[in-house]
Formats: sequence, C-alpha cells, structure tokens
Amino acid sequence: MPPFALTRGSKTLGSYNPYPFPFLLFLSSVTQLVFMFIILVGQDVLGQAGDTRAQQTLLDTEAVLHECHRLQQHLLQQDTIIVEICAYVTEHAPAPTAATET
Repeated sequence: MPPFALTRGSKTLGSYNPYPFPFLLFLSSVTQLVFMFIILVGQDVLGQAGDTRAQQTLLDTEAVLHECHRLQQHLLQQDTIIVEICAYVTEHAPAPTAATET
C-alpha cells in the first residue's frame, strides 16, 4: 500500500481517477471560448458606440464654433456702429457754455 493512500475499513480513499480532470478541463475551455466570443462582440458594439459619440461630439463642436464666429462678427459690426455714433455725437454736440460747466 502506498504511503499516501488513506484507508477506511476496506476502501482506499487515496485512489486516483484521471477521468474527471480532462473532462473538467475540456468544459472550462469550451466555456472560455464561448465567453471570449461574447466579450469580442461586446467590445465591438462598445467601440461602435464610442465612434458614434465621438462623431456627434465633433459635429456639436463645429456647430458651437460656427455660432461663436457668427456672434463675433455681429459684435464687431455693433462696435463699428457704436464708434460711428460716438464720433457723430462728439462732432455735433453743442459747445459747453459757462452755465453748464459747473
């Protein structure tokens, strides 16, 4: 009797049955393959969703920049008109009199 075999009555508890180990290894390999395909498909879906979000962010940014440019042009035109009005008022304002200088 080998020294590592434990006995209980007439049965040996340390007997080695090699069958379950290759079968369990096969089952775990099949499970890993199935989950690998699921993960790959999930990563592809998430990648496409990320690309869609990036494209939408680009379009939103372009729209904001276009609106900022339009507002800047409007403010420049407004500044030009205000400068013209100030020049007109300065040119056509009546000269101050001694009574109004106090």
